[in-house]
Amino acid sequence: EAEVEILEGVHRVHVGVVDRQHAAVGGHRGVVVAERVGLDLRRPVEQLLPLAHVEQDRPPRLEPLPFELSAAVGEAVESLRDKANRQQTRLALQMPAAAIQLVADRTQLIVAVQALVRNAVDAVAGAGEVVVVVEAANELGRAGATISVTDTGPGIAPEARPHLFNPYYSGREAGRGLGLGLCKAWRIAQAHHGRLDVADQPGGARLVLFVPLAPAAPPS
Repeated sequence: EAEVEILEGVHRVHVGVVDRQHAAVGGHRGVVVAERVGLDLRRPVEQLLPLAHVEQDRPPRLEPLPFELSAAVGEAVESLRDKANRQQTRLALQMPAAAIQLVADRTQLIVAVQALVRNAVDAVAGAGEVVVVVEAANELGRAGATISVTDTGPGIAPEARPHLFNPYYSGREAGRGLGLGLCKAWRIAQAHHGRLDVADQPGGARLVLFVPLAPAAPPS
């Protein structure tokens, strides 16, 4: 909610429709935050999205409940289907034969998968392919699942990898947009005691999200 309030405030300032009532709430707050980090409010609002993380730098609050993973991933992928079709990018989804039941925050995981798929589709930016694979996995004795997103885009330059999940690094000079979306996905993985990694891929890029089947037990 705080992220939305900040962004809406900045947007109102940007388009010049802040009235007195809004200026005391979202508009004023957006100006204050923007001035604090030295951003130019005349620039397009899309370039101001990292403001939310300046004002609110904490892990997402999770609401873990049981659900079936493949259906959730399918929902996330389908939300990007039209975008992929418009640029003639093939978007494929490979599901496991057996259902994967886990206890996690379904909404947050959908957000994370959407961020990964959107990043891949943007990287391809035309005729090419994005493949999403859901698999059961075991990592360091923890039962879980992986969601990998592989694309045929320009790949991720070695110098970009250390900054991959930094919300203030766009990476566009490296040939693909990084930053806020991938940072959000990384934070969601961390909140679930999972991980988000870049896997070696000959051509294009491959990001792998691991999520345990159940939340970590609290320390005794």
